[in-house]
Amino acid sequence: MAARDNDQGGMGSENAFGRSSGENSEGKVDQRVQGEIGKHLRAFYDDVINEPVPNRFMELLEQLERSTQKR
Repeated sequence: MAARDNDQGGMGSENAFGRSSGENSEGKVDQRVQGEIGKHLRAFYDDVINEPVPNRFMELLEQLERSTQKR
């Protein structure tokens, strides 16, 4: 099997050792890649935080709270 070229650059490309280009020899992710992952996770979860809590979930939380107060 031939070794892969790492000419493509991007975060998803692999080097000859099968590691992502954002990974070092210890398997740790490069700080630049960590920053990009964090940025995307924050953007995704910012939308989730702004969504209303479903009524059924609120009912279950209230039920749980009542049951723990009885103890």
